[in-house]
Amino acid sequence: MDLPTRLIVKGSHWRFVFYGLLIAFAYTVVMLQLMQKQILGDVWQMIIKHREIPGPPKTGGASPTAEMIPGSALFHRQWDVNCSALFAGDDAVIEETAMFISREREQRNGSLPVPIDAEVRNWTRDCEAFRRERGYPMYPMSEEETSFPLAYTIITHMTAAQVERLLRAIYQPQNIYCFHPDAGSSAEFHGAIRGLANCFDNVFVASKLEDVQYAGFTRLLADINCMRDLTGPPAGGHPWKYLINLCGQDFPLKTNLEIVRQMRFYNGTNDIHSYPQSAYKRQWTYFHHTVRNGFVERTPIPKRPPPRGMRLHNGNAYFAATRQFIDFVLTDQRAIHLLDWTRDTYSPDEVYWATLQRLPGAPGGFPDIAANSDCKFRFVKWVSDLTTPECRFGKTVRVVCIFGVDYLQHLIRAPNLFANKFHYDFDPVTMQCLEERLYFRSTHPEESDQLDNFPLSNYIKQETINDLHTQPSLSVA
Repeated sequence: MDLPTRLIVKGSHWRFVFYGLLIAFAYTVVMLQLMQKQILGDVWQMIIKHREIPGPPKTGGASPTAEMIPGSALFHRQWDVNCSALFAGDDAVIEETAMFISREREQRNGSLPVPIDAEVRNWTRDCEAFRRERGYPMYPMSEEETSFPLAYTIITHMTAAQVERLLRAIYQPQNIYCFHPDAGSSAEFHGAIRGLANCFDNVFVASKLEDVQYAGFTRLLADINCMRDLTGPPAGGHPWKYLINLCGQDFPLKTNLEIVRQMRFYNGTNDIHSYPQSAYKRQWTYFHHTVRNGFVERTPIPKRPPPRGMRLHNGNAYFAATRQFIDFVLTDQRAIHLLDWTRDTYSPDEVYWATLQRLPGAPGGFPDIAANSDCKFRFVKWVSDLTTPECRFGKTVRVVCIFGVDYLQHLIRAPNLFANKFHYDFDPVTMQCLEERLYFRSTHPEESDQLDNFPLSNYIKQETINDLHTQPSLSVA
């Protein structure tokens, strides 16, 4: 074979080798990609398995009125429980589920696992992914809700994961939200709360933070600070109509649509608990109080009488009020003088709002001669209240029931808009089941039309309501 022929043959041989290697390389790349997908799939299944804590065996079929929020399992552990049976009051399922949760707590030194604040902060490193994967609504659910935006203040001091669950449950893009994290809380907690706020244009942290003292004046100031921001530059002129104040251990019992319908039904009146001071609570404001060793203590020094001859009332620190009422709180001289006077009282937030609600000319308020309110806004199970079901599988903190799964059957039927208290590390199942029920009703708004005894009639005597509604300045429609 001559030289040219040998070179041609040799060149063809190397071409075959080259193409063979190229095909082998491509095959290897494809196989590696397939293997990577399989590995990622296995990891994903491990994540889901880790997040879904097995529970007691389910009885009956799947709930037709509850649905898990897409992506929830990536952030909060999901318990494999029969929410439908719990809502229905199935005693066997309730006891079995409660005993299972109790055993889980015992195995974990009395508390169930909760995502730590640093983990919550990591959730919001990529805001777009967080909003998408957690299923936050990016558009209003209806025109009815769009035309009636709400404002929220959320006073909180611990457990950012529970605060996030609350925010997800009440979040709508047309509303606006002010967080007040306690100035004395940890840096990790503040980072987690600010991380949440930074992921939304309509969520922000109060511009001034208080070191909140239980039953002290700073607890009242925390709400006031958020109210100033919600009516000032931080809110950017947001046109909210009603304000609702919550704490981090509250949870909704109604969807945003249902809350809007209740606020519309109030037609310019406030939902503020108010009744004349009892002899027992009169000592809260009759004596000067001071903070010692972390507690508000009474001194023997009498206080001067309330300003401008105001008759004091007591009530609840949590409420729903019109924007006009909030403007009144921040600008009316009587309200400003009363705020200053309450500085050295015990639990001033249970006196301030209730008293302003009765002042002549207070927007959305009602006269001193009107009937006492019946506190429909927020349900709290006081252990001393024998008219409400017992706190069977819950626990008691400061004479208030921390809800367990046994109370789901009562909460789902309660006419109230919110309930308190929930502890994530004590019973997360209660919040999970409420989340699923509310998510289902949010995505199936026709279910909201079927609620019994809703919206609620206002707690004010009907003749008082009629008198108030003749005042055009109270209109919020």
